[in-house]
Amino acid sequence: LNGVGRRLALGELVFDFLAVSTDDAFWIIPNLRAYLRELPDSGGAGVYLGHRLAVDGDPNRVFASGAGYVIDKLSLSAYLSCSIPDQRRGFEEDVVMAECLARAGISASPTEDERGAQRFHFASPSATLLLNYSEPAQPSAQWVRAFHWPWLDRLVSGLEGISQRSVLFHAVSGQRRLDMHD
Repeated sequence: LNGVGRRLALGELVFDFLAVSTDDAFWIIPNLRAYLRELPDSGGAGVYLGHRLAVDGDPNRVFASGAGYVIDKLSLSAYLSCSIPDQRRGFEEDVVMAECLARAGISASPTEDERGAQRFHFASPSATLLLNYSEPAQPSAQWVRAFHWPWLDRLVSGLEGISQRSVLFHAVSGQRRLDMHD
């Protein structure tokens, strides 16, 4: 993100929002554009959108999943000026982002639609369809319950939990990505 900030400062880039994701994220750009257009004005508070998770279920340590999130220029600036050294790589990059933004008073906003369905998905469409937040099927997936603890009573699973206006799915690559695009 340092390179983006540098290019923005030089006037080489112009944007309102920046989508940040892994290389196996599948963005549904028309839905993202529509969602961003309907957002209320942030009032200069910064924008930070994505699938919210809470570190070990702690409602005071909420972050947007690194599968993909959206920030605005104010949030990018807050992150780039953050004094927290980003020595963690991979899994915790999203937690560092949240910690930096929290210091600037910016938190991950709820992104569920009016029915409570998710717009940002931290898993593939098939995995999301089968996901049960309250009782993950495999012992190795118990983190899902823990990291959703603050919202567990409001989360919708299965097909009903996938917004018709979803903007992101994670873990989509190869032929599946091409099939979803077409």
